Amino acid sequence: MNIDYKKYDYTKIGNYTNLMVAIPKERRETAPAQMCPFMEPFISKLALTHPEWTIVGVDPMWTRDVLQVKRFFIYEGNDVVGRVNRDGWHEEDFKYEILNDRVRQTRERGGGMRTKDMKKALKAIDQFFFTTTDEERRFKAVGDMTSHINSVTWGTHRALTDVFLLLMPAMANYIVSNIDELRPALEERGVGASTLDKLAAKLEPYNSMAEISAARANKTGTIVTIVKDRYMLMHDSDPTTHAIVTSQQMDPAMAGKIAILKVYDNDEEPLEGVGMRVNAHTFYVLP
Repeated sequence: MNIDYKKYDYTKIGNYTNLMVAIPKERRETAPAQMCPFMEPFISKLALTHPEWTIVGVDPMWTRDVLQVKRFFIYEGNDVVGRVNRDGWHEEDFKYEILNDRVRQTRERGGGMRTKDMKKALKAIDQFFFTTTDEERRFKAVGDMTSHINSVTWGTHRALTDVFLLLMPAMANYIVSNIDELRPALEERGVGASTLDKLAAKLEPYNSMAEISAARANKTGTIVTIVKDRYMLMHDSDPTTHAIVTSQQMDPAMAGKIAILKVYDNDEEPLEGVGMRVNAHTFYVLP
């Protein structure tokens, strides 16, 4: 069994040497931990009949001024052979929950077996809780390795995507600036002539949106909403507050930009140095 003494305090619980509770050091309490009354006879029976097991209670919780444990992991050597929990919120609804991979495979919907009958719970444990076989170890090792490879691969792809997103504008700008020189090589690699012809037009709104994104990141722009004959101004530096002004009270430079955006009929393309139109009543104005 792997015991993490840096993270947990392991304290004896119950009347058997193979029973203990793991208490996170940051949650160290003055009161000793106890098994919840519903689980005590059940866990004690397991500890008595299976001295080869180490039974570790986890996640103790305050209940009626007592630090109670209702979740238990069962170890045989270094292997977790199963888990036993108290299921239910109210005393009249309490059940034993018996859970490991073998139990899941026998359930139509997976998950654990739940029963109020202690004899049935003990019988299920005798049936399903035993040391992992070589075939199960092989299956788990293959699954763990596949999952790990997929996770690392996904993380690598995500990191590369982030880099490419940062580089793409610079690369596109470079291509547009040197299109005559690069066109033959790009077309040779399969980039269509029409794509290259449209690149400059597509890049312009992208660069304008970069200006919007920078203003948002630096909190220098202003959201403007028309309210009847007045304007509600919400500055990026403090979007939770606003000011309502008339066109005469507004800064002339901002009034000019709003006037331009009012007649601009494209909600998807920002105007460099001006801002962008969200809809007929809302605008984002650059500083």
